[in-house]
Amino acid sequence: MLSGAENDPALRIARTRYEGTLMLTTLAAAGLHGDAEVPITVVSLGDIAWLHTPFELFASIGLRIRAASPFAHTRVIGYTDGYLGYLPDHDAYRDGLYESYIALVEQGAADVVVDRCVELLHAHRDRRAVVKTV
Repeated sequence: MLSGAENDPALRIARTRYEGTLMLTTLAAAGLHGDAEVPITVVSLGDIAWLHTPFELFASIGLRIRAASPFAHTRVIGYTDGYLGYLPDHDAYRDGLYESYIALVEQGAADVVVDRCVELLHAHRDRRAVVKTV
């Protein structure tokens, strides 16, 4: 057991790392390996796009998607079409944050998700540009 004051930041960090390690052990025992299809949806109206993912995204990941979007205004929204847990960034794995311990995805998955989201935004914009309305 860890001892110390409840409001001690070092204690909280140690406790979350311990809990994360327990979760990693549980995930490893479950044998979850391989690729997964992830539902990602784009809705647009004029120069505004909403991109929906089932992850709890780190802000840095949403900002990367927004920066690469072909739309003037892009909102990246998590917790949609199910819930697949945290999508940590590289810093979270490097720093050993709790979210990186309990994520259902491996390190580097955020890069894949960002790339696919940006591709989807471009494809959506390009398809929309050729659709004729009556």
